Amino acid sequence: MSEYIQYLAELMPEKDRLKLVKNEAEKFYKTHSLDECFRMGHELYKSDNFQIQEMGVFLFGYATHENVDALSFLKNTVSQNDSWKV
Repeated sequence: MSEYIQYLAELMPEKDRLKLVKNEAEKFYKTHSLDECFRMGHELYKSDNFQIQEMGVFLFGYATHENVDALSFLKNTVSQNDSWKV
């Protein structure tokens, strides 16, 4: 997983690129199970890079229709994030 996070860190530019974040999240979602999306969402959310955190949030969103823990994480953790961008 750390190789994937490194890939994202190199891919994400310094300025906010939400479209890029959405596209990368969708690519991951289409090629991985919802359980893998949930686990990767946790890994990405730990990042210091807000765009990588955003991608993690998108992956949690994909996982929510089968994983109540993903919805709970969005409600209880992500909603408390200090950054409005996340």
